[in-house]
Amino acid sequence: MALGLTGRGGTVVSQVGGTAVLIATLSSSQQNLELPRIIDAATGSLVGLLVVAVLLPLHPMRVMRRAASPVFDALAAYLRETEAAIRTRDPDRAVRATDGLRAMGPDVERLREALSGAEEVVTVAPARWHWRQHYERYAHGVTHLIRVIADSQDLARRSATMVEYGEKITDHLPDAVAALADAVQQLQRELRADKPHERTRRHALRAGDEAGRAAGGGLQNSPPPSRPRCG
Repeated sequence: MALGLTGRGGTVVSQVGGTAVLIATLSSSQQNLELPRIIDAATGSLVGLLVVAVLLPLHPMRVMRRAASPVFDALAAYLRETEAAIRTRDPDRAVRATDGLRAMGPDVERLREALSGAEEVVTVAPARWHWRQHYERYAHGVTHLIRVIADSQDLARRSATMVEYGEKITDHLPDAVAALADAVQQLQRELRADKPHERTRRHALRAGDEAGRAAGGGLQNSPPPSRPRCG
């Protein structure tokens, strides 16, 4: 019932779920516990729903932007670090960028939780219903942002390998990474200002163009050579 009211999760679902765990834990040692706790859960759920829907509804866009900010900042910073590592052929710097991108999991998880909370607000709070379309666009964009993070992790890892083994790298590759970082930062600015993403699209197209030039310029994309084994 709680999921039907609020969607995938949130205040009401947490209240009901916590109560269910408590009942399962204590029911074996205390008799006639279920009915009072169910009443408590229903009361708490209704109070939580009233607060979320009427009294203090959060601003969904503000919540999502606050959670997305560290994700954008970290992604852009590590892409810049990857670009610099390629240009300077610095394997240590490339490894740091790779490790940094891999460590973004907690920030991404907090962003997912913020999306879940914002979904609850735009579902149950009449004062926030007009943000539903904005929420849906933002949620759709976050799906693609998470994919970019995964692709960037792969890009940084491959770049570290190429730098470590001294493979041929054209200048178009770091240019492509720089354009991708520009696109990430520009998208963050346009989201904050609630503007169309035309400049972001131009940066992204430039990144794709530079990546194509890098591939056409003889960029190697083969597995690293095997290291000789001793003995």
